[in-house]
Amino acid sequence: MRIEKPILKIGSRVRLTHDYEMSDCIYTKSHMFIIVAQTARGWDLKDDSGYCINEVNFNARYNPEDKLWDITMITPKKLLHG
Repeated sequence: MRIEKPILKIGSRVRLTHDYEMSDCIYTKSHMFIIVAQTARGWDLKDDSGYCINEVNFNARYNPEDKLWDITMITPKKLLHG
């Protein structure tokens, strides 16, 4: 079976595949966002409540069952290895 996937772009709805910890909160697995901007540093995401995660790099995989993009954060090696 061949399933065409949409292009990931501004306006695409995405879902976290894991908990994502910020300085002031934690977004839990399956939290939904919309891509509102894309820069050289990554995507800007906004949730339905208006909260944003800015300039974060993610890997994305299309889930044809839910017709959503599942995203996983990319942690730069320099942050992992100090």
